[in-house]
Amino acid sequence: MVARLLEKVSSLRRIVKTPEHWDGIVRLAAARGVKLPAQADSKALNDFLVQRKAADPDHFADLSLAVIKLIGPGEYVLERPGDPAQGTLGWRCRITRTRRLRTGALPMW
Repeated sequence: MVARLLEKVSSLRRIVKTPEHWDGIVRLAAARGVKLPAQADSKALNDFLVQRKAADPDHFADLSLAVIKLIGPGEYVLERPGDPAQGTLGWRCRITRTRRLRTGALPMW
């Protein structure tokens, strides 16, 4: 019900178009035996993070925090009903929310 209502109003949305330090994320993955593409790829990064969370859940919070820091800051954009979706690395919100819920910190949004 609420989701349908929110589809009809403008909102501010935080997005990340391109990670600031993708090369650092590639090195972080390589240190764990995973090869990520040279160009930023949200699906490849998501697959890596899902695999690492399953393989080493005790250290996943540290890994996800390192990735978030390497991604860099996002930007806020106005999203109006009917606007096309802007390029975004949507996994960032999921990782950030999961990390904050696990640590008890308050979300930024």
